[in-house]
Amino acid sequence: MDRIYLSWQSAYATAFQLQTSKDGSSWTQIYSTTSGTGGINDLNVTGGTGGTENITVTVAKTGRYVRMNGTARTTGYGYSLWGFEVYGIK
Repeated sequence: MDRIYLSWQSAYATAFQLQTSKDGSSWTQIYSTTSGTGGINDLNVTGGTGGTENITVTVAKTGRYVRMNGTARTTGYGYSLWGFEVYGIK
């Protein structure tokens, strides 16, 4: 995994985590923020290219599954992502 791109609608997360899993049951946190501002999060994962915000991942950057775990939001309507893209080479 080299890059994670999130495009938020107006119901965005002000706090969220990105997590990966090999089996869909056991999850490992690779990114966390409590200062989300909506819009675009274009995350360049340790050693990757193309993102506008560099993040350092100290655990394995691999996984079959990737999820966003929202913990705080701007509205009472839940979380709304227009796009959630994960890039990397196999």
